[in-house]
Amino acid sequence: MEKSKRLLAKRLYKFMRKRAVKVLKNPVRTKKMIDTARHKSEENKGPLTQVWSELQMMFNLVRDWRKGNYTQVPTGSILAIAGAILYFISPIDAIPDFIPIGGYLDDAYILKLVFDQVQADVLDYRKWLSEQDQTMDDSATEKDEDAVLDRT
Repeated sequence: MEKSKRLLAKRLYKFMRKRAVKVLKNPVRTKKMIDTARHKSEENKGPLTQVWSELQMMFNLVRDWRKGNYTQVPTGSILAIAGAILYFISPIDAIPDFIPIGGYLDDAYILKLVFDQVQADVLDYRKWLSEQDQTMDDSATEKDEDAVLDRT
């Protein structure tokens, strides 16, 4: 991607990051942002292959933060991620999304920049998720064992 497009993308991202403050204050708007982004990402998985797993993890992180399930993330990281998501779903891009092949280069560029910035926080979130899964597995095992003991 040429330098002028990268600079334009960064300026647009900064605008979206400021807009993210208002969106994140409203749970309904936050949910709509994430739902819209998930839908758009599903429809355009091919061009987003390089950032796909990171993108999905960032959606989940913002969702769990907004619900209050995961609060161990700096506000700056949430704002950065939400700004990138808003950039992704916005029709105003450095490279319009309707352009074949290259239309998502700027989106992938911004998403990758933000992911690199918040990578440690996303890794902490991923670890937290695996601990939650382990806790649920342990809880289910205990319930299964209790059920067996109740029958004897």
